[in-house]
Amino acid sequence: MQKNETSYENFEKNFEATGQPILSILENIHDGFLVMDRQCTIIYLNRVTATHLKIKREEVIGRNLWDVLPKAVNSEFQYQMYKAISLNKASCFESFYEPLHTYFEMTVHPTKEMVVIYCKDITERRQSEKLIEHMNYYDMLTGLPNLKLFQDRLEQMMMYSKSHHESVAIMMIDLARLRSFKDPLGFQIGDHLLKEIAAKLKELISNSGTVSRMNRDKFVCFFVHSERQRLVKILEKILSLLSNPILIQGESRLLTPSIGVSMYPFNGETPQILLSQAESAMTLVKNKGGNQYYFFKQEMDRDIRKNYVLMAELSKATLNHEFQMFYQPLFDTKTGRISSMEALLRWKHPVYGYISPYDFIPLAEETGSIIEIGQWVLKEACNQIKDWQSQGIYSCAVSINFSARQLQQEGVVSAVKDTIQETGIDSHLLKIEVTESVMMVNVETTINTLYDLKEIGVQIVIDDFGTYYSSLQYLKNFPLDIIKIDRCFIRDMVEHTKDREVVKMIIDLGQQFGMKVVAEGVENDEQYRMLKEYQCDEVQGYLFSKPIPAEEVNHFFIQRS
Repeated sequence: MQKNETSYENFEKNFEATGQPILSILENIHDGFLVMDRQCTIIYLNRVTATHLKIKREEVIGRNLWDVLPKAVNSEFQYQMYKAISLNKASCFESFYEPLHTYFEMTVHPTKEMVVIYCKDITERRQSEKLIEHMNYYDMLTGLPNLKLFQDRLEQMMMYSKSHHESVAIMMIDLARLRSFKDPLGFQIGDHLLKEIAAKLKELISNSGTVSRMNRDKFVCFFVHSERQRLVKILEKILSLLSNPILIQGESRLLTPSIGVSMYPFNGETPQILLSQAESAMTLVKNKGGNQYYFFKQEMDRDIRKNYVLMAELSKATLNHEFQMFYQPLFDTKTGRISSMEALLRWKHPVYGYISPYDFIPLAEETGSIIEIGQWVLKEACNQIKDWQSQGIYSCAVSINFSARQLQQEGVVSAVKDTIQETGIDSHLLKIEVTESVMMVNVETTINTLYDLKEIGVQIVIDDFGTYYSSLQYLKNFPLDIIKIDRCFIRDMVEHTKDREVVKMIIDLGQQFGMKVVAEGVENDEQYRMLKEYQCDEVQGYLFSKPIPAEEVNHFFIQRS
């Protein structure tokens, strides 16, 4: 077949006639560029394209594209190409080229006489996306399912066991002494031990259930059984496995396992209730010195009864002025100056003292009092911004946390807008933080609400990014301004290579999407140094300041200045 070299010469002369060094530019860009006629005969391809495809340009000019790339025949790439040409309409799509194991982002632009193709190698980006997607369902260290996947499987198994008249045991396992000897011996040894424990637990449970790692020192399993004796045998094996001395660097060391067990259908009907009951039983074992297992019983449930009391008193806490706002500063890593504040709610109970929001916010969600509490927080934060501005002390943004129920509330955008107008603050000084799990509640409504909030000027922050439901869909589909990396990755990043890689990857991805990235839970200078090196935008944590009451903020600013 004779090469169509005349077409290339005409192509080159047309560019030269413009007086612009376009060919020189095309030869020096980092991405692929290819021109062909409408019959797919190659007219021109730049140096990068030839390098990507591992071909010699002089051998393919004038040849049909599909003769040069036979593996692309009948592929998605060929389909999209012909579709663009037939519709005479530009098209942008992603394509995987199997022979090179490479992902390309392709832009096909047909004209009357030719077709221009621009291709970008996005393999590295796709690998990063796959890693984040994997983080959605699996623990990175042990490869075990994470809590999200565990709960999904448990729910399916509960449905199965109900129809087959079997029971499901949920076992929560805490390894009390693991952290105490992991620190002096190093994280590599501790991580190796965790992997071994995970593998052995998985082997014991086998195909009768699932093992998940909840956090650094805690595992949870479920086990399907028809006889209690079989369950007890498994529990004894787990206890024996974890209680036996472990030889590490020539020294014999002991773990102290505490195992709590709840039973479906006897103790509860939902994964959340069963997990909570298993944790209650495990805590009782731990308080009694460990090295045993307890089955959940109702008399262990004093905390639940306490929660009922708190639920009843939550509705009166606002009227009784029991809520207080604390503020924790965020710092710009480039300037070292305060960039914003996070408002943190505290409940000073007349009997129990300060109660953590992790304890009372879920109760407020359940009772519906979160709506009233959330409105109080919104007004308090906006009034505080105005108060600081009027004193000439502080004019940065303040972030508040929104729960799932608040975000789903009808009229939430109007409430925020009205409060901003009533207090007279600039809307961009208010930031609203939502966690990944909150975003997954009624996704379509959540997206619309966040877009409406962004439209009035409020900044949107995703909190605890990288855990539980972690997915790139937040970066692609949600109107986010800021990503906050979960503190669990920051905590171990100095000693743990994988945590460092995750932190760096999230920073890079966030900035590629045009978002600021914040690291929370920064507690030492080495963490801060690494985050600055990775060009993280802002940091927050006890290294700089603990949360402080509003009345102490003035003194704090004087100290910082």
